[in-house]
Amino acid sequence: MLKSVNPEDIESARAYDKMIPWKPRLKREVPFLVETLPKGLILDVACATGRHSFELEKHGYSTVGIDISAAMITVSAENADELGSKARFHVTDAAAKDFHAQLGEQPLVYDGAIMLGNAIANTENLHNVKKVLDNVMSVVRPGGVFVMQTIYRPLRPYYLPLRKSGEYMLQRIMIPVGRERQEPHNVELNVNVIDEGYVNQSVANLYMLTNDELREYATAAGWKVEAVYSSYSKDPEKMEDGATAVWVLRRPDLELSEQTRQILGIPDSDIQARALQIWEDVKRVRPYRSMQNFKFLHPRVSDNPFLEELVQRKSVLDIGCGVGADIRYLRYRGVPQVDGLDITDGFMKQGERLFDPHDGRLLVGELGGQLKNLQGEPEELGKYDAVHAGSVIHLVEPEELHKFLRAVKEALNSDGVFVARTIAGEEIQEADGELRAILSVKRLNEMLEEAGFNNVQWQKAERTLKRASDARNYDVYYLKASVQKS
Repeated sequence: MLKSVNPEDIESARAYDKMIPWKPRLKREVPFLVETLPKGLILDVACATGRHSFELEKHGYSTVGIDISAAMITVSAENADELGSKARFHVTDAAAKDFHAQLGEQPLVYDGAIMLGNAIANTENLHNVKKVLDNVMSVVRPGGVFVMQTIYRPLRPYYLPLRKSGEYMLQRIMIPVGRERQEPHNVELNVNVIDEGYVNQSVANLYMLTNDELREYATAAGWKVEAVYSSYSKDPEKMEDGATAVWVLRRPDLELSEQTRQILGIPDSDIQARALQIWEDVKRVRPYRSMQNFKFLHPRVSDNPFLEELVQRKSVLDIGCGVGADIRYLRYRGVPQVDGLDITDGFMKQGERLFDPHDGRLLVGELGGQLKNLQGEPEELGKYDAVHAGSVIHLVEPEELHKFLRAVKEALNSDGVFVARTIAGEEIQEADGELRAILSVKRLNEMLEEAGFNNVQWQKAERTLKRASDARNYDVYYLKASVQKS
């Protein structure tokens, strides 16, 4: 990728590196970072030419720098070679939907992260701001810290101080162009470079936030706002046009449910150690938000109001079992036979490491299709007294949902019951990638009846798993349906 970078862009990145007064800036910022960040591996988001990464490395940190600009990453790598640095750099869009995939072979677990120089304003729109907050949260471990610098959104033209940079003088003016949060951008940054009486002008579009707005979105993403300063010297927060804001955001520590403790039967410290070992690997299997938020630790079937319908049965098939917390909880509750089924073996193998081996069958494949065990040997499904689907229905392609529900019915004995957890909206919504479809309760009810179920019961649940960047409106529901008697 880097070999195809436009040479002019690389020269611009080198010029940027020379233009910034790095020595006084790093002297001002790095002591704060060293005092605030936990020791370990740090993700330098929007790293530009890598200068913060190199300084942190001098203080005992390991660093990975990412930037959307391949030219900046090229210059970062050049600087690393010149300095003999072990810092790694990678072209990555911090606001990307496929953020983890873009990181490639870089780590997916960090002790902390930084995003400095008001880089978040360059993400262009509110959706991208939210995605950055979500994405960084998804790779910072529980208890980790994210230090971010922003500038308070001006509501009137704001003139930044004149700055001398080498032989040039820089004049910068931030001009608000909209007051609505949903504007594509709300500030234009006019930059005048004055060189021997000549003025070169450029304009950049920014999406800037007031401190109250950013506090709202950071909290929605799951961050705890520990402190906001107006400088790296920890001066009090200023709520005024153009004021610097230095944010200290912390990811909350991992909370363990009593059900998690029951099925694992080991001390909390050991659970957390196991979970952190698994966390990076499950994200590489598939980046479900439930995996990123450690939901794989908690047996969510324990929250299902129809749980007793399952624990009273002699055999249960858990479709979409994933890492396998639910199948282990059902066994803990005394169900004699609990088998798990998932379309790939990746999550199930991680579950064998996390929870110790499962004493039932673990089946790989699609319901109604050819199945294998984890050793790759063919398996026949058989019949069950109950089928559970914790988070599957909304992941099935809409045109395949009828077939899926019929296959569920065929997997059940004549007095069998189907218990599930899914999402639904007031009306049908189109797919958005991770969620294949958001159907209405009415339509799902019709499809269940068409597949051969009756006595369908629904119960609305609290929606706890949210992201700042969520754009879809839906609710979480539990359902129970019985096989129609012929």
